[in-house]
Amino acid sequence: MRPEGEGFVVIDLLGRELTGAVDWFEAETMLDELGIGYLAEPLLLLGSGQWLRVRIMDSLRASLGFHAPSERAQHRARP
Repeated sequence: MRPEGEGFVVIDLLGRELTGAVDWFEAETMLDELGIGYLAEPLLLLGSGQWLRVRIMDSLRASLGFHAPSERAQHRARP
């Protein structure tokens, strides 16, 4: 989460803002409820002009590693 004005904006591990400015308790509660399970869900990644269904395999500071089961391929994307 990051401070904004008098409150905090909740940001997930993929860098997506999930709320506007909320109080600290509400932000902490949302992060606790969110957990990290969403990282195991399939995602869509735009690669080579087409959308690929992928799962996150690993996360490094500069990039994310993905596996595309339908193509039996691995990809790396930089945020």
